[in-house]
Amino acid sequence: MKTRATITIDPKLHARAKRLAQQRQTSVSGLFEQFLKSQPENGASAVDQMIGSASLRHLDPDDVRGRALAEKYLKS
Repeated sequence: MKTRATITIDPKLHARAKRLAQQRQTSVSGLFEQFLKSQPENGASAVDQMIGSASLRHLDPDDVRGRALAEKYLKS
């Protein structure tokens, strides 16, 4: 069962939400629900979530700069 919620937004933003909802073949409520579901539970931003997700295919042990960058930007 869903719960009804009332929000107050600028009329121009409401019109924009209605157009976007129509383009996505959903309701304004559905649009807000999709948005909220796409947000992480822990409050981490998209950038925070991506930190440490990259890895190097090959790190030359003699490459001092590469090692320093890997230590700074990559989580093990």
